[in-house]
Amino acid sequence: MQEKKRHIAVLPHYVDLNHVLYRIITIAFLFFVILLSASAQSSVLTQHNDNARTGQNTSETILNTTNVNANEFGKLFAMPVNGQVYAQPLYVPGVTINGGVHNVVIIATEADSVYAYDADSTSSVLLWKASMVDAAHGAGAGEAALNSATTTGCDDMPQVGITSTPVIDPTSKTIYVEAKSTNGTNYFHRLHALDLLTGNEKSPGPIVIAGTVSGTGDGMSGGQIAFDNLHQLNRPGLLLMNGTIYIAYASHCDFSPYHGWLFAYDAATFAQKSLYMTTPNGGMGGFWMSGAGIAADASGNIFIASGNGTFDTTNVPATETGDTILKLGTANQILTLLDYFTPENQATLDMGDVDVGSGGVLLLPDQPGSFPHILVEAGKEGRIYVVNRDQMTTNNSHFCSGCANDSEIIEESGSSAVGSNPNAMFNIGAYWNNTLYFWGASDVLKSIPIANGLPDFTHLTGSTPSIGFPGAGISISSNGTTAGTGILWALNSTQHDSGPAILYAYDATNISSMLYSSTQNATRDTPGTAVKFTVPTISNGKVYVGTSTSVDVYGLLPFISSLSSASGSVGSPLTITGANFGSSGTITFNGSVAAVTSWSATNIATSVPSGASTGNVVVTVNGVVSNGMPFTVNNGGSGQCPCTIWPSTATPGTPDVNQSLPVELGVRFTSNSSGFITGVRFFKGVNNTGTHVGNLWSSSGTLLARATFTGESSSGWQQVNFSSPVAITANTVYVASYFSPTGDFAVDRNYFNAAVNNPPLQALQDGGVYNYGSSSAFPAGTFQGSNYWVDVVFNH
Repeated sequence: MQEKKRHIAVLPHYVDLNHVLYRIITIAFLFFVILLSASAQSSVLTQHNDNARTGQNTSETILNTTNVNANEFGKLFAMPVNGQVYAQPLYVPGVTINGGVHNVVIIATEADSVYAYDADSTSSVLLWKASMVDAAHGAGAGEAALNSATTTGCDDMPQVGITSTPVIDPTSKTIYVEAKSTNGTNYFHRLHALDLLTGNEKSPGPIVIAGTVSGTGDGMSGGQIAFDNLHQLNRPGLLLMNGTIYIAYASHCDFSPYHGWLFAYDAATFAQKSLYMTTPNGGMGGFWMSGAGIAADASGNIFIASGNGTFDTTNVPATETGDTILKLGTANQILTLLDYFTPENQATLDMGDVDVGSGGVLLLPDQPGSFPHILVEAGKEGRIYVVNRDQMTTNNSHFCSGCANDSEIIEESGSSAVGSNPNAMFNIGAYWNNTLYFWGASDVLKSIPIANGLPDFTHLTGSTPSIGFPGAGISISSNGTTAGTGILWALNSTQHDSGPAILYAYDATNISSMLYSSTQNATRDTPGTAVKFTVPTISNGKVYVGTSTSVDVYGLLPFISSLSSASGSVGSPLTITGANFGSSGTITFNGSVAAVTSWSATNIATSVPSGASTGNVVVTVNGVVSNGMPFTVNNGGSGQCPCTIWPSTATPGTPDVNQSLPVELGVRFTSNSSGFITGVRFFKGVNNTGTHVGNLWSSSGTLLARATFTGESSSGWQQVNFSSPVAITANTVYVASYFSPTGDFAVDRNYFNAAVNNPPLQALQDGGVYNYGSSSAFPAGTFQGSNYWVDVVFNH
């Protein structure tokens, strides 16, 4: 295999029965982490979502086939990291860290670092970072991740640290991580137990991976083969099952000596319980699976595929198991070979480096018919094997020597059914709603229906585009099987190490319908440099994409579809229609902030703010900026102050109320920007005679300015300017008023049942105020939402 791999020995070491109770308690974690996901917010705690490696999140209620498009969906922000992200990002909702509750994304890098980020913050909030090569995590002096070219001689990865996807135990809040490092002389593989809340090492971690088996195979010394720390590489995602952690290994670039190793460690004590090695009397046979996790069923059986290497054609059961799909029992934490299937053309596959185990093993949910428990797997030949998990081959023949096909399994597709032989499949397929999905190398995305409990290869459907090596990693999101919610997400990594990844979204019920591509708005949405074999993680309305320098986060964008008018003057009302506006945010007119009258997920009522000029209207929600919608500001587009609450053309319904008691009339108001009040205005009826005094007050009644009106007209708007402008603070309540010595005034009842907006000014709801008295005084009384037609003059 191109970055990897050759026999069987069942070599259990010892059993520690002190932890049987622990394993019973944790059996709930066994088959699908989906059990937690269904009750919580779509946790992703292991590679490809569950131990069956289906890649499906069926609890996604936000993203759907309607809102995932280039207008409403795109890149939100990035979580920077210090190395390539081969491991799938993991997602844990509702975690309390440092006193705050966070949805958390866990990221592991090839620089031997693990990060915990807030999953939703557009500010890329780092909760903690841990290095697996510091003393606090068990490393010795001078340890670091490997420089691939100078240490392993394999340049397929620039750096080697954490390659496999960790696994998280949500009950104990522990992250289990396998990390590789060197001090320049020696090489180390360690299993770590990290605290989900802090990143600190937890007891009993870490432990150095080691093992020895008897045999005559590659790397043998004195009849023993030791685990080779330099040549072995842990690529498959870790498996946590029944209180046991399982870790599988292949190599770097097929550089020998190496074998397929599978270890079992007790999660509570880190005691090594057993191990299995594929080729004790030969070589290679590594566990690659392009990073797919070790699969397991509800009965505690492990299913895993080996790459090309030595195969024993003499003994049954075979002692060497290269190019084989294996079923291993785990009773009492002891790995035991229970069953296996090896293709009839294994010798040809081995000679041509056409690994069976280049792709991962996917376990289907229970099916109707004669074979309720089946698995599917495809390797470099592009042939899909469909195998009965209960009895993998007829008559337990395991391998049909000299046969023209593999009639001893349920069925198999032709060569290059997915991908192009001899380098067809370097990922794992996905399953959702009785459909299988694959995207092989030099091929298109393909879907295969499950009919009567079996894949129906005669109705295979292809999509576009065709992409090169290594194909695409795929995941599924849906809200159960609700129509319009099934989305297939694919990550094109053909430009790995040199160019950007491409994120695609397809309608999972019709893969000919591409919903979205990150190339459609490349300026906004292009991910970082691609990494091979990566798969996207989807949860809670967001998609997380691992790259060479970050995890890029995609989700719904605020989107303006229309404005109620394409132009208007300062103060003109405007309704913005669109999607994904949430419950609050900011509106700008060519950079000038506007006040909000009402806000919903699809409609916003606002008005043209003072200072606005012709340009784009933009909505910003949680730091995410919408598309811009052109808007022309009339009157030359200046939109400059001085500004008032009402234009000079506004008139009251009742200009005169002929009362005889002197009274102070006013209005409570705010401004959405700081500035100056230069004067006060009021509307005068013909009977409102005498000398009038204008005032500006704080909300608590402190007099800020006073001036006497002069040169009044007989009726209409009157204005007096203060001797000095009065500075006011944005979003702070003030009161403007005037004193009527005759008791006459203009009024409209129930006018202030709602606030009146003319940005930057706003007259508050129930904002008309009054005070009866023989001289001017602070007005605080209200009556029936009355507007007494008092105004201010504001300037910046």
